[in-house]
Order: sequence, then structure tokens, then C-alpha cells
Amino acid sequence: MKKRGSLWILFPSLFFFSGAFAQNGEHAGGGRYLKRVEPDLRTNVEGAYNFDGKSKLEMLFFGDRNAAVEFFEAPSAGSPAGFRLVRNAADGSYVLEVKRIPNFKEVEQQVGAMYPTIGVSGPLYEAMTAELAALIREHNGKMGNKQQEAKRELFEVETKSVPVSERFAERLHEKTLAEIDGFRAAGRPEGILDGTAVTFRAVEGDEVRTLWVHEPRGDSAAFADFCRSVVEAVEAGDFDEASYLKALKK
Repeated sequence: MKKRGSLWILFPSLFFFSGAFAQNGEHAGGGRYLKRVEPDLRTNVEGAYNFDGKSKLEMLFFGDRNAAVEFFEAPSAGSPAGFRLVRNAADGSYVLEVKRIPNFKEVEQQVGAMYPTIGVSGPLYEAMTAELAALIREHNGKMGNKQQEAKRELFEVETKSVPVSERFAERLHEKTLAEIDGFRAAGRPEGILDGTAVTFRAVEGDEVRTLWVHEPRGDSAAFADFCRSVVEAVEAGDFDEASYLKALKK
């Protein structure tokens, strides 16, 4: 896996995020979800971070530490993207790091050709023998594992960073914690097979708190929209902190 980085120093922008938190309420009619609270560190040794709650893709983005705030979005089609809020221990300043995999589609196609799976239509699958179906499942399972391993080696993670104020950092941290701690769901999850999954993560004291939601609804959908807008604004060079700070106060 390769990493590319750049630091963007931006001029005042005309961009305003006006749709923050337009939705509200419980997660109802969406997909599965998981909320977890764990120790930030595995031991009392500084830097021995606990990464048990991070997926392998998240580890490509955030595999060196648990940052104060992390947001990760994994669509069923297209590149994962996200950001993290990092504090510089030397001077106390904050940087927002936005991450994406620019060669995602290229690698998907390359790896699919390297380790092809066997696609079978529903009627054909129903008509084949149990032994043949088992062989196809075994083959696809092996190829799928090889694809995932190859992708992690070939993916290039691009990072674009902007400095942010302590005030913005504090409000983003507070809002993320509130979304995680206050998450509520109603009804049973829908049987959604594709779509988007989002992860909100924040460190509070000695804990790292995580909320993973597939096809979020209500409050979690609104906050995901806000976080996605942050990613897009930084990538476009249109991140205006004052506008986002105003949205965080709503």
C-alpha cells in the first residue's frame, strides 16, 4: 500500500454548508449497526493503540493511531473516503487529514482479472448439483481472500490536510461523541445488501468509542452528510472553517 500526501493552505472560501443536520431522529428503516466502547490503549505503554474495532480498510487510513476524531465511509461502489482530526503534541495545533484511494477503480479491475470468481445466475445455481455449488463457493471464497490481500498491497491512500482551530476541533469532537453516545435505533434492520456504511470514532479519556452504521437514517444520516461534505470541501479546496463551525453549533 502506497501513501501520498500534501498540505493545503486555503484562502477564504465562498462555500457554505447549509444542509447540516437537516434530518433528525432515530435510525429507522436503515441497515445494521454496531456501537462499541473499548480501551484506547492495549496496555499502559504509550502508543500501544487498540485497533480491534477497525476494519482492514480503515487500518489503511488510520492504522498508526487512534485519533481524536475519525470518520470513514465505505460505499458499495467507489472509493472509501474519510478524515481524522490530529493534534500536534509539540505545539497543540490541530490538522484535519482527509483521505481517499484514488486508484480504487483501477485496482478493483486489476485484481478481479488476477483472481477471477465464478458468477452464477439464480436459476442456474438452483439447478446445479450440491457438489458443484460447493466447489464454486470454495473457489470464490479463495479468490475473494486473494483479492482482498492484493488490494491492500496495491491501494494508494492519498492525504490532503488543512489546519483547523482549537475551537473547531473541540466542537467536532463534542459533536462526534454526542452522535455516538446518543445513537438510537427503532425497529429491525432492513435486509439491505449494498449501499454505504459509515464509521464515527472518537477518543474520550482512556476510551475509544465507535459507531458503525450501514445505510444510516435520522441523526446518523445527517451527521454522515456533514462529514461527507467536509471531505468533499477539503478535496475541492473549498473548506471554510467558519461555515462548518456554525453548522456544528446547530
